[in-house]
Amino acid sequence: MKKILILFCIIILIPSVKTAFGVIGDYGLPCRFLDLGGSARALGMGKAFTGLANDSSSVYYNPAGLSQVERKELSCMHIILFEGARYDAITYVHSVISFINFGLGVVQLYSGGYEKRDSEGEICPHESSFQENAFFISSSLKLHPKIFFGGSLKSINKVCDGLNAVGFGGDLSILYRPTEHLRLGLDIQNVVKARLEREGGEEEVPLNIRIGFSYTKFLKDSTISLDLERCEHQSIKLHTGIEVWQFNQRLALRAGLDDLDYTGGLGFRFEPFGFDYALINKDLGLSHRISLFYTF
Repeated sequence: MKKILILFCIIILIPSVKTAFGVIGDYGLPCRFLDLGGSARALGMGKAFTGLANDSSSVYYNPAGLSQVERKELSCMHIILFEGARYDAITYVHSVISFINFGLGVVQLYSGGYEKRDSEGEICPHESSFQENAFFISSSLKLHPKIFFGGSLKSINKVCDGLNAVGFGGDLSILYRPTEHLRLGLDIQNVVKARLEREGGEEEVPLNIRIGFSYTKFLKDSTISLDLERCEHQSIKLHTGIEVWQFNQRLALRAGLDDLDYTGGLGFRFEPFGFDYALINKDLGLSHRISLFYTF
């Protein structure tokens, strides 16, 4: 219990230290909707999932981790954002043979219901809407009992009032397990950069590098994790998280830090189903995330 209290104190103090040194969030980069996450479990742990990556959301956080999933798993996440916007994510992992796993992922950010006006300022009969979509095809290869290699091919597109822009990119990752309880992960997102051509110019998805570790059995039935993230044109971001299981692995309690935002969450497991909930304290208020998954 003392270790958990010390860890929580560190998590609470980090935003104050970063703010004191003038390290703040960076905004306005292309396709930042992908930063919204792939599962409520990972979000409840502050997105510190690169070195853990042991469920279907590894498609999103570290494809190399798909080799750790021994059964087929389907997960769905829904987020209600501000001003009627929503975000949805679906991930799936499929074990083909003992050393190769495949995964699929689909995410969408949608916002609609906006009043639209023509060039003369008159209200149009149809409302305006905007959406961003991404589709992932991922694979993981077990090179060695302790070393996993993975990658993803992905397509990204933006749709706004009938205008459509599409780009294609790729990710590479690795996961290393030097001991039974320690995992180290590296995820290089957009190593092949997607370029979206549109009227007035072109958008290029920036390179994003995440490195992380996780350690299970920090205490009985608990895991701690930490990620460092560096995106082009942005400052380094820190992600930390803790997960503690209770009642014979039925109930999980989670807390974390997503750069400057505190996170928390719960998880319930009733095989073959599961439910995860995450709460994030954003500048505009509290934001809720819900995930459901099914293993078979």
